[in-house]
Amino acid sequence: MGGLAVALLVLGSSLADGAIGEQMAHSVDHKVGLVAEGLAGWSDLFVRAVLCNFMINLAMLLVYNGMIKDDFMKSLAMIMSVFVFAFLGFEHSVANTVLFTIVGLHDGIDVGLALGNLAIVLAGNFVGGGLLIGYYYAYANDDRKHLLRRGLTPSE
Repeated sequence: MGGLAVALLVLGSSLADGAIGEQMAHSVDHKVGLVAEGLAGWSDLFVRAVLCNFMINLAMLLVYNGMIKDDFMKSLAMIMSVFVFAFLGFEHSVANTVLFTIVGLHDGIDVGLALGNLAIVLAGNFVGGGLLIGYYYAYANDDRKHLLRRGLTPSE
């Protein structure tokens, strides 16, 4: 809903006109073009999506695990992580949804290719954040392994 609200605000302004609108349309053409390329494009999208959420969740892990104490450094870790994912062209399903909505409302979009992109990117985001970082975090915080090292069972 938030993405739709942003898209409607952009549509009601001149933000998507001129060079910025052309850049957004070119970005959408590239993103949906990867879906049309077949397996090579799909794997490119998937890897970019895995790296995106890996990068973002790694920053979250650093910020929330207590290793970084200073608020400025926490902010810097998050900003740098988002900068890396945006600068390198990693794929994020929420960002793509907003971009596709903005361009779709302004110029039209191939909905099938856009949905294909979102499906591939969502799967990659899940692997990068949910599995790679999520499984590590669950393992690192599993009290059962600490109990087993002391010769206790989880029920003790």
